[in-house]
Amino acid sequence: MALSDEIYAAAAAGLGEPTEAEQTLLRSLCRAAEAALAARLRGGVSETDCRDAFVCAAAWTALSHFMTGARADGVTGFAAGDLKITKESGAAASELLGRAELLMAPYVADSFSFRGVRG
Repeated sequence: MALSDEIYAAAAAGLGEPTEAEQTLLRSLCRAAEAALAARLRGGVSETDCRDAFVCAAAWTALSHFMTGARADGVTGFAAGDLKITKESGAAASELLGRAELLMAPYVADSFSFRGVRG
């Protein structure tokens, strides 16, 4: 299985059963996350050197962006009988992104960000 297929499969598993439109968006986000992580790898480190961490980190990064973009309103459920609205906080998306960064920390070049300014 190709690396991008593994990343998408892992991300899709996090959504349960995504709709066709969600699948299309998620595939794009997975490709973007894969490219972004690959660009940050330290010299001499390839995606295959850290394959498991890379797949998980890219999938979690894509899911994080999906959760803050496609489902930005935070509403994850709605019921009409006894009116029930379920909201998901942005904390879950931030947690996924943080865990992705931790997974990749040993493999990426050092960088820092100060108020949006990359150094």
